Amino acid sequence: MSQIKRNETHIFGVHSDGLHPAHTRPSSGPHPPVIPAHEPEPNPATRPSHAAGLLITLTRFIPPCPMRRSDLNIFFDVDYTLQSMDGSLRPGARAVFEQLVSDGHTIFIWSGVGIRTADVERHELDDLVSGVYQKPLEDFEAGLETFNVPVRPDFVIDDYPEIVNEFGGVVARPYYFRQFKDTEMDRIYQIVREYVEYGYSDEVGFRPGVNGAS
Repeated sequence: MSQIKRNETHIFGVHSDGLHPAHTRPSSGPHPPVIPAHEPEPNPATRPSHAAGLLITLTRFIPPCPMRRSDLNIFFDVDYTLQSMDGSLRPGARAVFEQLVSDGHTIFIWSGVGIRTADVERHELDDLVSGVYQKPLEDFEAGLETFNVPVRPDFVIDDYPEIVNEFGGVVARPYYFRQFKDTEMDRIYQIVREYVEYGYSDEVGFRPGVNGAS
């Protein structure tokens, strides 16, 4: 599989006693080193490394996603992902749902403790949610049929990492207690956007999945 490479630069040369930057050549006698007419400005997004006269710009490699789509079936967990122990909705949830739907994605809700239609309606999210289901807690692939989930998840947001590892998505930071300054929903949205654009994200919590977002 080909690799997506950003801002990669290799500059090196060979000298009789080792490596040295290619922009100069060893001088013999009075001859001065050759210096290029223009030295490009360093890219602040890269980190140069000097070792034994070798200048290498370290870069980040992002593997592409052959199944990348812009219309994802996104499944959100309920407890400790969308709502806290006291039942309060995570800050930013509705705004992010609205944006995801506007971007062309379809949102589903599922929970390991049953079908949570009442919670979806209580938080006034039902106009943005296309289905509410019971979530399998093990044997996830077969569990879709067991619990009559008619849509296969493309991207899962859950504080329970095992199911995210299976389908791909984001392991959300648990939302146990009401916190007005919580910004996890905004972070989740940015990861979804990065996944749609690049097929990957290097943000904490992203999982490519065994059979999902990969």
